[in-house]
Amino acid sequence: MLKWLFGEIHFKFQGSEVERFLNLAFSRQVDLREVKYTRDGLTFKTSLKNFRQVKTIGKKVGGKTKVIAKEGAWFWWKKVLKRPGIIAGLFLLLGIIYSLTGFIWFIEIDGFSGRQREILDILKARKVKPFVRKKAVDEKMLKREILAQMPEISWVGIEKKGVRLIITGKMRQEYRQKYKKADIVAKRDGIIKEILVFRGSLRVKPGQKVTAGEVLISGVDERGKTIVAEGTVKAVTWYKKKVQVPLREERLVPTGQESSLVKLFFGKKEITLKKPPKSFALAIMVEKRYKLSLGRKFAVPIELYKVTYKEVKRKVRKLTLEEGAQKAYNLALEELKKEVDMKQITYMDKSVRSLGDAVEVVVKAQALEDIGQILGIQED
Repeated sequence: MLKWLFGEIHFKFQGSEVERFLNLAFSRQVDLREVKYTRDGLTFKTSLKNFRQVKTIGKKVGGKTKVIAKEGAWFWWKKVLKRPGIIAGLFLLLGIIYSLTGFIWFIEIDGFSGRQREILDILKARKVKPFVRKKAVDEKMLKREILAQMPEISWVGIEKKGVRLIITGKMRQEYRQKYKKADIVAKRDGIIKEILVFRGSLRVKPGQKVTAGEVLISGVDERGKTIVAEGTVKAVTWYKKKVQVPLREERLVPTGQESSLVKLFFGKKEITLKKPPKSFALAIMVEKRYKLSLGRKFAVPIELYKVTYKEVKRKVRKLTLEEGAQKAYNLALEELKKEVDMKQITYMDKSVRSLGDAVEVVVKAQALEDIGQILGIQED
């Protein structure tokens, strides 16, 4: 990248003293790159700073050096300086880009429990839409308007980020109607990272280590009144999954041999139309039933029943350590997905250990997630 930035010259050397030219260049620490031999000499690339030395060495060995091409930002800029129209166009483009960054291009709405359409209607009434000037959007006024028109919202956040207007919100939880007092407690161990309290008294602080069941936000306000706590508490949490997989894998492989049993039922009576010509020591059974119908209102008590026996045999395959480790890793990830959203994982580590006839994989993950859960006393 730096070579391109400061300029690079593509040379062609013509002469019989090719080896002497190269030896002199290397002895003087002239950096030659992409050296290729030709019928009457060689071609190479070097930095702009080596231009004079290459010319001097070429003359000294009785050869001729010729510039084939000039590459890099330095030479490009010199060409641009000779064309004022291009410079004017660049400044015009930069001016247009700068002016466009003063507008909102995109509006993103997150949260609100599926009521984004109502938020869009409020924005439309306030004339907040794509391509409106940023200065025309008053975040505080817009926040008050949303909270006034939708009292069931407990919190709204509005942020201008580049050319985007990001609106996030949280609805008041339904559990407030179920409890007369409720705390928010930790559902697992972790180290507190972010706290946002809507209602209640905070019992923890950022950087504090908490254990599962510990009260994070108390359902008692500053006046001592019992309430239903609301808020989010994000913490760094850890997960560990250990999976062992045998390196001997047994599978059932179809042999291609099949045998069928077909019966016809008339009410409670049955007629065997076809018996299986042979039986298999190991087989997979596939059942199918076909009922005769003359429409929804007319049911005919006739049914065709077919069973297909597909012969299979056990096949043992020995897995390599890499194959076993990958299989164990995939199983560990499946177990991990049951407990945590993979998007919340910030770090993951994998260790593999051979157990002779098996392989063990340990996956350790670190996540940043909301560990709060409601714990309350229900209304009578």
